[in-house]
Amino acid sequence: MSKVFAAALSLITTPLILKALGVEDYGLYTLTLGFVGMLAVLNWSLSNATQRYTSYAIGEGDFVKLKKVFSTALVLHFVYGLLLFSIIAVISRFFIDGLLNIPLAKIDDAKIVLYIVGFVSFINIVSIPFLGILRSQENFGAIAIVGITESILKLAIAIIILNLLNNKLIVYALLLMLISLISFLIYVYIVKRKYTIVAVSFAHYDKVHSKEMFSFLSWSLLGSLALTSRNEGVQILINLFSDLPETLLTE
Repeated sequence: MSKVFAAALSLITTPLILKALGVEDYGLYTLTLGFVGMLAVLNWSLSNATQRYTSYAIGEGDFVKLKKVFSTALVLHFVYGLLLFSIIAVISRFFIDGLLNIPLAKIDDAKIVLYIVGFVSFINIVSIPFLGILRSQENFGAIAIVGITESILKLAIAIIILNLLNNKLIVYALLLMLISLISFLIYVYIVKRKYTIVAVSFAHYDKVHSKEMFSFLSWSLLGSLALTSRNEGVQILINLFSDLPETLLTE
């Protein structure tokens, strides 16, 4: 039901955002989003590994193991999120200045937005273990409430951006970052308050479970690469070849 509600709201939100930002800024934002998505190739695999091992621990009734699995997943996602953000920070200059076709007037905006989107990805990555616990406990109501709240806030952002005069793209990216942060804090609050069987800390990190998760992750890496390339790679390719003669693009 929440997905239907979110899809219905997106039919209103997307045209408003496109009107507010314009084709150029909206395309720039989706391009940076696609680039970060390409780098975040392990997201899908890490999410599956986290949900698998937390579900197994819950099914076994081994709550000591569950604490270790959750803490291990939290550490892995935190380190992976930091690594991803660091990579974005290091290669952003080459990516924007030397690779993509971006108007000179938008270069600085693109760099700022890329950093913001990178931080949003970090927040979303760290949120995965908390989502794994909620899904393992079949608490889909909480997930649905957060999803509906995000959809409503995005519609509010579209209305706000529509009435702004300057820096619409950067403000839009910052407000979306705020939504991600709010959602993350809600997930942390629910897990800490409702599920005392897990400890929201790094204290129970376990090397054995870390190796097991990496082993499982390696098996699903190919699927992650395929999924990420399908969802995000097309935007990058379109931009890279957008300066070709029109006859080549239509052949």
